[in-house]
Amino acid sequence: AFFLYFLIFNRYHLIYQEQIQLFRFNKDYFTEFLSRPGGLSEYIGAFFTQFFISPVAAALILSIAGFALYNITGYIFRKHQFYGVLWMYIPVLILAALHSDYLYTMAYTIGLLISLGYFSIYLSVKNRKLRYFFVLIGFPLLYFLTGGYVLLTAFLCFVHELLFNRDNSRYITSLIFPVITFLVPYLASHTIFYLKDGTAWMYFLPL
Repeated sequence: AFFLYFLIFNRYHLIYQEQIQLFRFNKDYFTEFLSRPGGLSEYIGAFFTQFFISPVAAALILSIAGFALYNITGYIFRKHQFYGVLWMYIPVLILAALHSDYLYTMAYTIGLLISLGYFSIYLSVKNRKLRYFFVLIGFPLLYFLTGGYVLLTAFLCFVHELLFNRDNSRYITSLIFPVITFLVPYLASHTIFYLKDGTAWMYFLPL
């Protein structure tokens, strides 16, 4: 149904997204994306968008992305004791609604999948100290890959620690995520990307 929806009803605006970009395989084109947070997700999204010239390929790519989202969110829901197929379909339906807008591109979906994938890995790490080390090392990399989507990951980690972690120190450890979410974009914007003040936290979010 997801595939047919985009093949039949949304084929023209997906072709439009392909027409307004020119993907190139060269060093200068690639390094341009690395100059901003979320640029790598944007580059991967642009790579897939070039195939949107074919309605079948466009619908297939989006269906694969929807299937990936279904599996990642299903894993996250099961980790939090939310069972049932319906829970996993809700994010897929939201994704279909987002891609029905011509301003929402494949790059945003790539950022979303990487962000949720990181959170699912975070949940799978059993050792608490190793999990927090994974956050300290991984959040700067995640910001580089997905830009403002690091806010989504930090929010999910915060909620998980606060509501689903039975440790007595959960109120203290949950504060790690608001702090690191503030620091990583701030430091990155002043040392690596040189973004304007106030834009570092929301950069590359489809708002």
